Amino acid sequence: MFTQWIQSYRDLPLMINQWANVTRWEMRTKPFIRTLEFLWQEGHTAHATPEEAEKEAMQMIDVYTKFAYEQAAIPVIPGRKSRVETFAGADRTYTIEAMMGDRKALQAGTSHNLGQNFSRAFGTQVSF
Repeated sequence: MFTQWIQSYRDLPLMINQWANVTRWEMRTKPFIRTLEFLWQEGHTAHATPEEAEKEAMQMIDVYTKFAYEQAAIPVIPGRKSRVETFAGADRTYTIEAMMGDRKALQAGTSHNLGQNFSRAFGTQVSF
């Protein structure tokens, strides 16, 4: 859809927010932490420059961090995922991790800078 919506630099930045109910196909869940059904939020953006895209990815991880601390009262550790843990197709993945009572980290939110990987795959181009 981005390829259809973006025809010119004037169409940028394009920012889409999506909410969806998701059901996990897992046998083991954890009540209140990893339930069978949950509400999923995703934001997708397109930018004219790599700097704008990186700024947006960092801004969103800051928003998630602030929400976790101030609204949900969950202390989290923000950071960047290793190359192996980076979302497939992303240049960089940022995360907030919450520490659980069993000393394991729970990924509580992510933000990805996809670079031009998806725009190239779908032929999305911008004329300036």
